[in-house]
Amino acid sequence: MIPALLTALSRHYLDLYAGLVPFAVVTLLALTTAPGALHFLAAWSAVRFVTRTLRRIHHGAA
Repeated sequence: MIPALLTALSRHYLDLYAGLVPFAVVTLLALTTAPGALHFLAAWSAVRFVTRTLRRIHHGAA
């Protein structure tokens, strides 16, 4: 029971971390260099992360 719970929690946080890293990197680049293309990529990355998260919650995988 406890190993299964720990595995589920670690997968949840690993998925969250994997989703946030690209968003953080693209946002950092957008804030330091500031061309319009990088702002677009940051927004696109954020939207993808949110939609993926909502889809997981909706399907009960989160």
